[in-house]
Amino acid sequence: VAGMQAALEAAERGHDCVLYERSGRLGGQLFYTDYVWFKREMREYRDYLIRQVAKSPVQVRLNTEATPELLAVEQPDGVIVAVGAEPFIPPIPGVDGPQVVTALDVFGHEDDLPGEVVIIGGGLVGCELSLHLSRHGVRSTVVEMGPALAPDSVMMERTMTLHLMEKDPNIQTRTGLRCTGITAQGITGTDQEGRTVSLPAQKVILASGMRPLARCRDSFWGLAHDVVAVGDCQTVRNIHHAVFTGYSAALML
Repeated sequence: VAGMQAALEAAERGHDCVLYERSGRLGGQLFYTDYVWFKREMREYRDYLIRQVAKSPVQVRLNTEATPELLAVEQPDGVIVAVGAEPFIPPIPGVDGPQVVTALDVFGHEDDLPGEVVIIGGGLVGCELSLHLSRHGVRSTVVEMGPALAPDSVMMERTMTLHLMEKDPNIQTRTGLRCTGITAQGITGTDQEGRTVSLPAQKVILASGMRPLARCRDSFWGLAHDVVAVGDCQTVRNIHHAVFTGYSAALML
């Protein structure tokens, strides 16, 4: 989203703009909205931006990863870096086991999941994932080490999400529980009283947040007169932030 918005505004202001995308489709991590029943508006906004790019003079190069070597040959006057973020993998013993996946790995493969999973991370992503999986008949336990679920969301969004979770018999929640280990049988954790807790799971899904692709982002510094980072590779936040930083970056060129 940040890259598309930046490209659209840069082209609108008269720049010759090339948009590189290493995958075969635009939209970044919003690919997951194709699978989630309550993300229709977000999916429509993503598709709107894709249509606007198609109608614009922006040159789109899919299946092409922008690298410092490539840009050194192209010699652009300005570079807007919108390489995004990657899942944060917490340092939990057993986190590299074959039964552990990230939340982004799940979308499009829901039917491959077993009937019972544990979701580590009770932010908005983990909570919404539990609702999504319930539609596929998957029972989940959302584990959050903090005292409350979805503290990172706005009030109305959080209220509705928690209301739907409370009504759903396929969803259990555990707050104040820190995961300390992952095994083939499930997870172990420590509650707020220091007691050891075991939760069974055939699959463990990490919804423990994202972190900017800082090394990739920083590799572009110095390749042009203006190099500006936008979206999640600047700061992991939300679509509003992505659109704002993409738009603002184009104004700086």
